[in-house]
Amino acid sequence: MRDYDYIIIGGGSAGCLLARRLVQANCGTVALIEAGDATANTEAANARADVRTVVPAYYPKTFGSHLDWAFSTEPQAGLNGRRIAWPRGKTLGGSGAINAMIYLQAAASDFDRWSLAGCRGWDWRTMEQFLLPIATAPSQCPLADLQIASLAEPHPWSLAFIHACTSLGMQQPANWWQARANTCGLYTLTQCAGRRQHTGQQLAEMLPNTNFDLFRGSTIRNLKLQGDRVEKVCLMDRSGHSIELRASGEVILCAGTIGSPTILLRSGIGPAAALHQLGVGVQLDLPGVGENLQDHLVYPLIYRTHAGHGLPAKFSVADRRRYRQPAPGATHGPLASNIAEAGAMFITSHARLQPGVSNAGEPVHSASVSPEFQIHFTPTHYLKYPSRTAPPDCFSLAVTDLHPRSRGRVQLVSSNPDASPRIDPGYLNHTEDIPRMLDAIEYCRHIANQTSLSILIADEILPSRKRITAASLLRSLQMFAQSIYH
Repeated sequence: MRDYDYIIIGGGSAGCLLARRLVQANCGTVALIEAGDATANTEAANARADVRTVVPAYYPKTFGSHLDWAFSTEPQAGLNGRRIAWPRGKTLGGSGAINAMIYLQAAASDFDRWSLAGCRGWDWRTMEQFLLPIATAPSQCPLADLQIASLAEPHPWSLAFIHACTSLGMQQPANWWQARANTCGLYTLTQCAGRRQHTGQQLAEMLPNTNFDLFRGSTIRNLKLQGDRVEKVCLMDRSGHSIELRASGEVILCAGTIGSPTILLRSGIGPAAALHQLGVGVQLDLPGVGENLQDHLVYPLIYRTHAGHGLPAKFSVADRRRYRQPAPGATHGPLASNIAEAGAMFITSHARLQPGVSNAGEPVHSASVSPEFQIHFTPTHYLKYPSRTAPPDCFSLAVTDLHPRSRGRVQLVSSNPDASPRIDPGYLNHTEDIPRMLDAIEYCRHIANQTSLSILIADEILPSRKRITAASLLRSLQMFAQSIYH
C-alpha cells in the first residue's frame, strides 16, 4: 500500500498536463499510472524518444505498433459489416503522441450548447479566459504547455485547396486555431521547430521528482469505493506485481474514451444487470457508463492528378538530411508535414446552397454558429498512404459530419481484466446521418470543381465520376468510410 494526495489514471494529453501542474504547484504527492512504455527507463524517460513520436510525417507508422492500443470496432452494420481500426496512444502523452497534431479548439457555440444543456460553467464567456491565451499568448497562459504553429512549407496542392475554398466565399483566418463556420486554412499544429509537441514530453523533462511517482507499463485492475468516493486504486506493475495505491485527496480518471469506461465497468461501476451477467461485483449501479459513444466518420474523395507528386511514401536521404539539419533560413521539408495539412469547416450541406450564407440568407461567419462539416485535405491517396504501393500523384478531401446523430457503446465482454472491451460506435445507425454525409460529399465535389483544384485533376478515383445517384454514393460510403480518430 502506498499513499498519495493525488492519483492520476492515464498518462495521455490530460493526465500528463495535470500531473505536471500539480507537482509544479506543490499540491502534495502525485502518482501517475500509464499502461504504455513498459520497458522505458523512468529516470531517463525522454532520453531516447521513439522517432515516430517526434518526426511529424512518421505518425501513421505508430498505428498498430507497441505505441498503439490497436483497438478495433465490432462489425458495423452501417458499413457493410466492416471492423474499423481505432488507434489510441499507449505511451506517455497518449494519443497526443501519435495523432496528426492538429490543434483546433471547439467552436464558441459548442461551449454555449453544453452550458444550455445543463453543464454549468462551460459557456464560452467563462472558458475564453483559459483557452484564448493558449493560441494568442502561450507564455501568459497558466494552462499552456505546448507550442503551436502552422506548417512552414505546405504542399502546393494544400494551398490550391485553400484557394478553392476561398473562391466559394470561405474566410481564411490568419491564425486558424478555433472552429468557425465557413472557414478554411492551414491547420495550426502542436509543433516546434519541425518536431511534434505533446504533454508527455514536458512531464518527462521534470523527472525525477520526490513528490511524483510515475508507474509505466501498469494496468488498472479495479477501483475500490469507500462510501461515495474512490479510496484505492489496484494495479499491476510492469513486473507483474499487484500494488494498491490510496488517495487522501483525489483520484482523477482520464484514461480516454475507451479506457475510462472500461476501468469503471471492470471495477463494478456501471449498469448492474450487465455486470451481474459477467460475474463482476457491483459497487455502484450507474447505467450510463459506456453509453452514448460518439465518433466522427470520415469519407475521402480521392483525385488523381496530372501535375506532379504529393507527399512521398518513402523519404529520400536528402529529405532526412534536410529535416535533421535545415540550411539557414530553410524549413524542415516534407518530414515536418502532418499530412492533413489544410482543412475547411462549413455549414452548407449541399452544393446548390450559397456558401457563406445560411438557409435564411444570413451571413454565417459569426462565432455563434457551429460548423456542420469538416474537411481534412491531404496531398496523398487517403486510403493507401503511407504504403509504398500508394499512388504518388493523388490528393484527398476527407469529409466528416461534425455532429453525427448515431450513438454506440463500450461494453465489457469478460470479467478478465486483460480482455479488450467491445467497441460499437454504431456508425450510420441514425437515419439522418446518411443524407447529411451524401450532401457533404457532393459539396466536396463542388470544391474540387473550383479552378485552382480542377486544373490539377486527371480523374476522380473515389467515389468516381460514375457514382452520381444517392444509392451508388451510399454504397461507396459504406465500403470506404473510416474513423477520423475522434
